[in-house]
Amino acid sequence: IEIGSQCVRSAQILEIEYLYNWRLKMNNKIGTQEIETKRLILRRMKISDAEDMFNNWSSDPCVSKFYSWEPHKNICETVQIIKTWIAQYNDPLYFHWIIVDKATQKAIGTFYINNIDEENCTGTINCILSRQVWGKGLATEITQSVIAYCFEKVNFKIIISHHHENNIGSGKALVKAGLHFTDKRYHTYEESPSINGNYLHYAIENNNVK
Repeated sequence: IEIGSQCVRSAQILEIEYLYNWRLKMNNKIGTQEIETKRLILRRMKISDAEDMFNNWSSDPCVSKFYSWEPHKNICETVQIIKTWIAQYNDPLYFHWIIVDKATQKAIGTFYINNIDEENCTGTINCILSRQVWGKGLATEITQSVIAYCFEKVNFKIIISHHHENNIGSGKALVKAGLHFTDKRYHTYEESPSINGNYLHYAIENNNVK
């Protein structure tokens, strides 16, 4: 019995050490660092990105259709929101990239992680792309690269995402990137009731972490 108790205590100590080490790794946060894919560069934003952002997606109601923000009426709105994002880059748990097309050197979208849960090591990924580049597999390419970054460098345990059930393209991109469907839930947005509805949820787990 005494030996068994020692084994139980040892197992408990190992579990505590594992959890401590995992959280320690999560505390070694690196924030938004540059990511390169075959066709794209993901980097921190600059004020000079405002023109591309306004022209390519932030003023387009087709892009904002399933999001809680309204299309920008002028470039001043875009400049102001970029300033608020840039100000957050000192936060090591802030992950927000602008997406640049290598071929054209134009910014074509943004990718960010929110709803980060440090205790459970999870985060929600979001991709917004210019309508001009829809249907080219870029969302899948970006998502795969960011997931690799999250798992290999930041040590997230689980990455999750969701989309409105009518936003079919987003679901296809998530599945192609390796996420699997988990459930469907009704979401209510008091400030943006137009996007209330059923949302499909997806997740992918870091296989290197048990």
